[in-house]
Amino acid sequence: MSIPLETLQTLDRAVLIELIIKLSTEMDKLTERLNKNSTNSSKPPSSDGLTKPSPKSLRKKGERKNGGQKGHRGSTLERADKPDVTVTLTPSDCMELLRKSVKFLTYQNRH
Repeated sequence: MSIPLETLQTLDRAVLIELIIKLSTEMDKLTERLNKNSTNSSKPPSSDGLTKPSPKSLRKKGERKNGGQKGHRGSTLERADKPDVTVTLTPSDCMELLRKSVKFLTYQNRH
């Protein structure tokens, strides 16, 4: 709804107030429609477009900090004194393994 400025200047106060109320109501309805998405209305998720709302966790935040807690004794897998098998790799072995894996993963066209 576009009303020329000259027309607005000629209207009396009561008509202007009525127009403001009408426009404000229309703006509220449009804003409400814009704020709806699939999580707060019956709209399907496909109508959310590219800006999907971030998922909200239903879990409550715990009292403890992340990671190891104070007083908890950790355990680490220790190195074996006598390993069952020892494999020694040289840089050329690594390159050969890389070539084989690339050859295996590469799709070959057949004519």
